[in-house]
Amino acid sequence: MNVQTLQTDKLIPIKLPEICAPRLELLRRFDKASEKRCIYIGAPGGSGKTVSTLLWIQKSGFTPIWLGLDAYDNTPSTFYRFFCSALFSVMPQKECLSGIIMEPAFNDSPVEYTIDILSRFSFDDGRYALVLDDFYFITNDDILKSIIYILKRLPLSITVIILSRSELPHFFAPLKESDKIAFINASELAFKNNEIRRFFSSYGQFITEEEADRAFSLTEGWAIAVSALALSGKITADHKLEGSFLYKYIETHIWDKFDKDLRLFLIKTSIVDEFSEKLCEQLTQNFDAGKILNMLCSENMFISKQDDKYRYHHVFLDFL
Repeated sequence: MNVQTLQTDKLIPIKLPEICAPRLELLRRFDKASEKRCIYIGAPGGSGKTVSTLLWIQKSGFTPIWLGLDAYDNTPSTFYRFFCSALFSVMPQKECLSGIIMEPAFNDSPVEYTIDILSRFSFDDGRYALVLDDFYFITNDDILKSIIYILKRLPLSITVIILSRSELPHFFAPLKESDKIAFINASELAFKNNEIRRFFSSYGQFITEEEADRAFSLTEGWAIAVSALALSGKITADHKLEGSFLYKYIETHIWDKFDKDLRLFLIKTSIVDEFSEKLCEQLTQNFDAGKILNMLCSENMFISKQDDKYRYHHVFLDFL
């Protein structure tokens, strides 16, 4: 099979922004995490998961093997055909091996065929980073149960990086228990005050420490918000989100994907800065409020819990 027939846009990483301020502390965090077999990066959309990963891959000299996932990859046959295609596109194999994924029988036993392919795969001596981007789309139990056994069969020269908006699926517990997985979360991806100053300077804007503090207060270090603020060229106490690039981002990539009931739930709870589960029930008249809050937390939906209090991310609360 010709390798070009396997190449699609989903196997090609996004292009890095023209302006990328160096974040040495975060890159060192990636270096430390890469000592493990797998890196799980869980954070809300717009947190800089993809850009940070690409910058680290570029700096480390790894060759990326990229899988850009979506909702249509959530069946075992489609997922593992895509998985194998990604490997073949970077490390071409004999036609008899790569042709297996197109055989009808592959649809019936994709996990077994993928294991067979990996057992006969000719890996080279290069260093690779296998990235599963937008992994939160994968909710199929058969995929989640089997993927860790597939990953175990990859050579140690391949570092696996999973990018997701969700918490680690419980099926990955064996990797966690054996200390073979590292985690990078939203707080580690968030810009620090000094990084905000460097980021603004990369746009030719030289801000004071006080202005950087204000920018952090407005954005809480959320990457897409910091970027939008830098592009706007202003940091003011009454900075408005409505109509901005950031507003459009939240509306298109987050809000529009919620159903009507969840939108109403979020709007009703946005009238207070923080709330308990009991107050949430009173505000929404929804006795499943606890379950919904737990779902929002597990999906990294711009909400955090401290003690028994919940609060929305400052920027998301402004949007609501």
